[in-house]
Amino acid sequence: MASSIRSASSWLLIALPLFAAAASAAPPKPGAASKEDPKSAARVLFDYAQREYDLGNFNDALSGYSEAYRLVPEPALLFNIGQCHRQLGQYERAAFFYRRYLALDPESPDAPLVNELIQTMDTKQAELENKSRQGTPLAVPLTPEAQSAERPSSVPAFLRSKWFWAGVGVVAVGATTTVLLTRSSEPRANLGTVTVP
Repeated sequence: MASSIRSASSWLLIALPLFAAAASAAPPKPGAASKEDPKSAARVLFDYAQREYDLGNFNDALSGYSEAYRLVPEPALLFNIGQCHRQLGQYERAAFFYRRYLALDPESPDAPLVNELIQTMDTKQAELENKSRQGTPLAVPLTPEAQSAERPSSVPAFLRSKWFWAGVGVVAVGATTTVLLTRSSEPRANLGTVTVP
């Protein structure tokens, strides 16, 4: 009886961290978000996108902001989408989204800044087009944030994966749990003894 309880509890202790790691490592699913209240689902996607933007993962941020906009079409999300395109060096797309933002919210207090960004994006896009016409290889000037996000790393790709580290954590927790559950609770006979001459 005690051994069956011990084996059942060991499986539970091994399975529980697996489920917890899988749940915490997965980003929000766009399709699943639409089944709940659209505003709360958009908020979850916005929070995810904002975290990814802050970490310099602009493609992931772009996806999150876009999905949030599909659920709740707030003009401010178009500005955020434009910011992602700007960080990715996609100046024409950035200008498009800045213009859409102003078209939907012309009274925005940020309108002067957004107009300045549009002019900057148009200038940068024109520079890129001139370089491509001259036969100069295109070198998209990166902002400091995008530079750090796209810098080639000497670390292998699998070490940068969230899933790899989630798996390592699960294995470590499982191994520790197994060792703790399988060791005998009775002390070894040779521990703590001293031979007297």
